[in-house]
Amino acid sequence: EKDSISVEIDLEPNLPLVRADGSRLRQVVVNMISNAHHALKAKTFDPQERKVFKISARRVGRKSEMVRVEFYDNGVGIKREDLGKVFDPFFTTRRDTGGTGLGLSVSFGIIRDFGGTITVESEEGKFTRFIIELSAVEAREAEYV
Repeated sequence: EKDSISVEIDLEPNLPLVRADGSRLRQVVVNMISNAHHALKAKTFDPQERKVFKISARRVGRKSEMVRVEFYDNGVGIKREDLGKVFDPFFTTRRDTGGTGLGLSVSFGIIRDFGGTITVESEEGKFTRFIIELSAVEAREAEYV
């Protein structure tokens, strides 16, 4: 709020649990929020343009067997030549402002450890979207997870 960022959350009703540890997944979510916050603060916006951060979650797959969570911001974006490096350990574009280059690398490992995927789409100066997909867990299966 203090940085004039509009937060939009769009969650499909009755989403299933996913195959992941809650505390480790929380670490990924906090990293996504932190990165979006930095990207939005770093961009100069026209007075009529809103700073937007969106989180959405949907069931996907032929049999709705996956949950897709998307984190979108209309901040500074990522340079095309950097897109292939963002998940590399110690790669950062924010070294001068305290970035360590570990957040996305750690997030990638966490999602991979749970059999999921994390990908990125971005256009410099326009937007960034991180897409995470994890296996859905049916209710009876959740008792044993």
